[in-house]
Amino acid sequence: MTTSLLPPNATRLERALEASDAQLSELDLAKVDSLWNPDRCPASLLPWLAWAVGVEGWNSNWTTARQRRVIKTALETRRYRGTLGSLRRELAALGMDILVREWWEIGDTPHHYELDIELTDSAIPDDLHLYIHDVVGRYARESQVLDVVNLYQPVCGATYVGAAITLGDDLCVYPPAE
Repeated sequence: MTTSLLPPNATRLERALEASDAQLSELDLAKVDSLWNPDRCPASLLPWLAWAVGVEGWNSNWTTARQRRVIKTALETRRYRGTLGSLRRELAALGMDILVREWWEIGDTPHHYELDIELTDSAIPDDLHLYIHDVVGRYARESQVLDVVNLYQPVCGATYVGAAITLGDDLCVYPPAE
């Protein structure tokens, strides 16, 4: 019995297509499911997964953990684009916590705001300010104007405080009276 389903008069192209289809049927489809999971996807394929889910501003110099966080939050961030929530989500995926101070809180011109960004990751890239400007341009409201970006990183350390208490009386001793 023959393994081909093609008729005897099949062309070379049809036979080549059948041979390539036979190779595809040997693939393990269980592995394909892991390619769509950012946690299980091989690191070499993360840029392709990021493109597939619509990550904008991809940087291949990020750590693998940061790349996976950005991919995980991409769909949710795009769903709420133009809101403070999407801006918070995008910057949180990059290891930053933000505080937004709007114009009525700071007594500024209407529709202006300021960002206070706490950098929670220890590694701070050189082009961070450019990337923050790019993220704000993509995910913030178009009707608002960004005035100031304050970046800060908390520093934790031990402070030693010492104290001493002294207690006593001052006595004056005079020679005995004669």
